[in-house]
Amino acid sequence: MKSCGEDISNRRVIEKMLISLPEKFDPIVTIIEETKDLFNLSVHELMGFLKYYEKRLVKRSEKSIENASNQSILLVNMTMRKDLSVM
Repeated sequence: MKSCGEDISNRRVIEKMLISLPEKFDPIVTIIEETKDLFNLSVHELMGFLKYYEKRLVKRSEKSIENASNQSILLVNMTMRKDLSVM
């Protein structure tokens, strides 16, 4: 918009970014809106918060997959032991 001659405030850019994020970012968006001064928050800081949150989501997802995999292995082992004890 600056190229069109319109000056957009940093706050307006940040608000537009927060509104455009996918639903998975809703918790961090709420926290940012409630705890940060959007007038003084830079786009760089906002990007840092969002990247950190996304890394955290990925890490949790990986742990969930790992836990599910471990539970499946445990269930298979328990089933095999029951089958062997029946024989």
